[in-house]
Amino acid sequence: MHRQALAKIVESGPIPAVHGVVRWRRKDLAQWLFQEYQISVDETTIGRELKALGFAKLSARPRHYAQNEGDLESFKKTSPPHWQQSKAGSRRTSRSSSGGPTKLG
Repeated sequence: MHRQALAKIVESGPIPAVHGVVRWRRKDLAQWLFQEYQISVDETTIGRELKALGFAKLSARPRHYAQNEGDLESFKKTSPPHWQQSKAGSRRTSRSSSGGPTKLG
C-alpha cells in the first residue's frame, strides 16, 4: 500500500503550494512518507524502492555560474552547407611500381 502511494505521488509530481518543493528529491519523499504514514525511511531505501518501481533518477546538466548564453553561440560548430558526391574519375589512385602480381607456386 505504501509503495503504491509512493509511486502515485512521484508520478503526479509535487504541488509547490502544498508540498513546498518543485521537484521530488529522495529527502522530500522520505519526509512525505513520515508525515503521511509515520514511517521513518532512509533516503537510500527510498532510492532502492523507486528503482524497483521502475523510476529512474534524472539530473540536470550542470552549468557554470558565470556562463554567458551569447558567447555560447560563437563556439558552436557548424557543418558545411551540403556535402556533394565526388564525380566518377575525379579520384586518382597512385600506382606503385613495387609489388607486382602475386605468383602462385
